[in-house]
Amino acid sequence: MAGSLTVLSNVFLQAWLERRAITHASESLRKTGGLRPFPKSGYIGLLRQLRGFLGKLKPLREKTRWDSYARCNTYSESESSRKLEIVKSFVGQLKPRTLIDLGCNSGAFSFAALDAGAQRVIGFDSDVAALNSAYETASVSDRNFLAVYQDVFNPSPNQGWLERERESFSQRVQGCAVIALAFLHHLVIAKNAPLFEAVRFVVDLAPTGIIEFVPKTDSTVQIMLANREDVYPLYTEEYFSEALRAIANIVRVDELSPGGRKIFQFARVD
Repeated sequence: MAGSLTVLSNVFLQAWLERRAITHASESLRKTGGLRPFPKSGYIGLLRQLRGFLGKLKPLREKTRWDSYARCNTYSESESSRKLEIVKSFVGQLKPRTLIDLGCNSGAFSFAALDAGAQRVIGFDSDVAALNSAYETASVSDRNFLAVYQDVFNPSPNQGWLERERESFSQRVQGCAVIALAFLHHLVIAKNAPLFEAVRFVVDLAPTGIIEFVPKTDSTVQIMLANREDVYPLYTEEYFSEALRAIANIVRVDELSPGGRKIFQFARVD
């Protein structure tokens, strides 16, 4: 009830008063000789009320495809542990000031990276529920983690006056390192991005990083291809390696699962 009254008084009533003032401005000015200013104390009171109201709001919980991914993925327990260890080893050696986690989901690998020595992690995802989960975990544990909603197929452009006030996604996002885990196949298979361009997109974000390659034989990719024609002849580990070597050095390759999932560590050739 309190929330409804706050919205009524600060949104609907304010809009009604503004329309009324515009409609009767000439008549009011003629009768009163001027409009009485709203006192500063009144503005401060309204702002305090709004701040208290907004601070109590909780995000609406909606069931999405990826919000339960951490519990319902296709990795075995040993594979998940192996993946975490690879991330921790990579981050522990580098200790990046800013790490970018593409497709961060609920933030498990972001938090592992922070534990391993990353000073800050910026996690990107297009699933709002998963991002909310990551944000809440970071808030409770006081982690230096920034959750950012971003659809890489519809990224935020340059905006503002002369398109110079707020820079685009690619101009703003530059890290010391990047991790792209179970991410690339969503760009190529689910969204039809050319593999070479998808690889370059990841490598352009940071001078070093790790990329997980998920082969077509993997059950996740098989589900993606179940109701569509396989028009991805170049989606192979060989072509992926070739695309990566064209713009970066492959530092090491770790086998993640018997099914062919591998994690490639790269160092960009600038």
